[in-house]
Amino acid sequence: MISEFRGKYQFLSNFYRSPIEYQSLVYPSLENAFQAAKTDDEYIRKHFVNFTPLEAKKWGRKVPLVSNWESIKIDVMTWLIVIKFTPGTELATLLSSTGDEELI
Repeated sequence: MISEFRGKYQFLSNFYRSPIEYQSLVYPSLENAFQAAKTDDEYIRKHFVNFTPLEAKKWGRKVPLVSNWESIKIDVMTWLIVIKFTPGTELATLLSSTGDEELI
């Protein structure tokens, strides 16, 4: 079981710096993309490109939410994880190296 995304497993964290392209913008981490996805205001979303993941999380609590956020947030997160671990990438290889370990 892998329960901490630190050290050897830091790459599993949503805060890990790995470029994620979503809604025509490239964010520095999955966390940035997820927080930006909460709003349909393009002007606001663009700011998340320059935030640290921690800043993105903070500002994501303040944005006007898309009307159906509660019903789509799991799908958005799932899609961002798919993007982050695209087959053939270094992150996909690292994820594969965790084998059958449960990720919590």
